[in-house]
Parts: sequence; structure tokens; C-alpha cells
Amino acid sequence: MKARLLIAALAAAVSTHGAWAQEPTPQRAARHSATSGFRIEALAGYDTDGYEDGTLYGGRVGYDFRLGNHFLLGLDGEYSDVTTRQHFAFPGSPSLTADDGPEIYAGGRATFVLSSHFRLYGGAGYSHIKEGYFFLSSPNPAPLGTVAAGRRSYDGFRLSAGGQVMLGRRAFLGAEYRRAGYEDYGLSREQVVGSVGFRF
Repeated sequence: MKARLLIAALAAAVSTHGAWAQEPTPQRAARHSATSGFRIEALAGYDTDGYEDGTLYGGRVGYDFRLGNHFLLGLDGEYSDVTTRQHFAFPGSPSLTADDGPEIYAGGRATFVLSSHFRLYGGAGYSHIKEGYFFLSSPNPAPLGTVAAGRRSYDGFRLSAGGQVMLGRRAFLGAEYRRAGYEDYGLSREQVVGSVGFRF
């Protein structure tokens, strides 16, 4: 489902690009080339740890370096949080929840400028996240004891791929799929994220 959502978003962007690509050739060529500079993005989307689902929200800042007319190499910094929660229920005891998030990310990005309106990119980098868990805070009463909720930090690696549709010269809309893996207990997260941003 998550992959289909991203494919649908990118297909819509390509379709829009196809219509825009009919503009006169000299005008298109003048606006085709990549440019260096800062960008900011607001993020929102879907998050899952493979067991529970939630909503992601956050922001990202970055800087892109121009390497030729159609290629950018950039740096990303991101802070996001999720509504995803872990749930625990045991007969005779009140149910508990433990919140996941927030996540801090830092990494690199390679962007291919396909036209004056459409770009594809891939990214990779370090992810630091907190995930909820449950533990016995007291051995009594038997047999389960007193259960408490907490959060623990994990370090991992995240890969992403997405596309952007330019809205004029500076504003843009984006869609992105990303997956992160963490070193302890085989933890992983998948996210499908939409973005709205501005280039300086």
C-alpha cells in the first residue's frame, strides 16, 4: 500500500510534467539547469514500525551544491515526530501506551533535475529515534508485577527516494518513501511522506 501511494504520487507528477514540457524549447532550456542554494520543507505523512501505524509531522532544512546543469548533491537535516504508539494490555490490569518518536536525521541527497518542473532524488544518512517499550518496575504482585512504560533511543541508517514538482521558480511539492533500520532487536520503520518547500 505504501509503495502504491508513492508510485501514484510520482505518476501524477510525471503527468503534470508532461503537460508543462510543451513550452517553447529556448524558454525551457533557460529554466532547466540546477542551482545551488538552501531549502526548507514542511513534512507530513504515514509512519509504521511494522506493528503500529501513525502520522508523521516535522520539518527539514538542506543545502544543494550544483554539479553540472542537471545534478545536485546536497545535505539534509530533519526533525520529526510521530503519533505512533505501542500498546500493552493484560487481563486484570489497565492498558498502557508508550509513545514513539521524535526522530533526528542527518544525511546526504543526490538530485537529478529532469526538467524545469520535475526532479527525482535519493538520500541516505543517520537516524536517531526514540521508541516506546514496557518493563517491570516492581516484581510484586505476582505473577506479572507492576508494568511501566518508557522510551529508549536507537541509532540507525535511513534510505529514501522521492520526487519533486516545482511550483514556479522556488516553491515545490514532494512525495517520498523512506525506510530506516536500527541496530538493536532488528527494529525498522517505513514512512510515506509528502512535503511542501521553498528554495532560496
